[in-house]
Amino acid sequence: MRLSNRIAATALAAVMAVSMLTACGGGGGGSTGGSSSSSSKPAGSTSTSTSTSGSGTVTAQKKQWKETKTYSEVAVKYRKGKINAAGTITEANKKTPYKYVTDGKKEYSEIRESGAVMSTLSDGTNVFLTISGKDATSKKDVSYSFKMPKKYVEEMLDKINPSPLDVARSIKTVLTLQSDHGKVEPKEMTVDQNKKIGAETYYAESFEQNGDVGYYCFKGTQLKKLLIVDQDEAANSETITFDTLNDSLNAKDFDEPSDYYEFNENGSYKGPVGNPAPLPTATQNANDMLKAVH
Repeated sequence: MRLSNRIAATALAAVMAVSMLTACGGGGGGSTGGSSSSSSKPAGSTSTSTSTSGSGTVTAQKKQWKETKTYSEVAVKYRKGKINAAGTITEANKKTPYKYVTDGKKEYSEIRESGAVMSTLSDGTNVFLTISGKDATSKKDVSYSFKMPKKYVEEMLDKINPSPLDVARSIKTVLTLQSDHGKVEPKEMTVDQNKKIGAETYYAESFEQNGDVGYYCFKGTQLKKLLIVDQDEAANSETITFDTLNDSLNAKDFDEPSDYYEFNENGSYKGPVGNPAPLPTATQNANDMLKAVH
């Protein structure tokens, strides 16, 4: 196999290996972009409606969109472009710590699992993909970085759920309530003054979209959790926690690696830049990379 093919295969193997680590690991707390390939669907004068169930009469309070905290404390704030978010994405009992930071132009996103870290730093055209972990033989920390066209990285990471790019798309969408298809602005949201999730109680605002219900859960004015409930398949529901959420950025999050392997716009290997760490030998598939980095 030519060197260029081996480098490309190794990069893909590294990506797949982290995916396998995620699948096998027990999850845990996160620094943040913790990920999940979230298919998150984000969730104006006040009105009320009542319904009767076996447990009695339930009163639902409604607020017009522009009178909600979701509008003023989330959508308005983060549509300005700056986001610094970190926490955990839980989907089907799998927890993925994530981090996502953007200044409106560049985006940094990472996911963590079992000591392994996969991150992406994108300027919209090119992406630095970095896989870090501990070498199984030397027990030393190792890190491999690759600079590739964004389209090429998207094709590679499409095989992984979650991936840092998925996390970036999902977190940005649920916080700005907008996507490439336009803004998501419900006419009104349903208010629950005491939404119970686990042992915690939140002020929650919710709305339904495409069969899912998104609950934006607050402590005071701070968004702490987003619960996305699949009304047809409860097992497909998802929770995103925000241990950190603000618009204060650290410039270091956008520092580019100085040592990496570079690919051109066609996805062909160009060569090393700087002094990147030698790639593990015989890493032609995910199992080999899994043995080398964990």
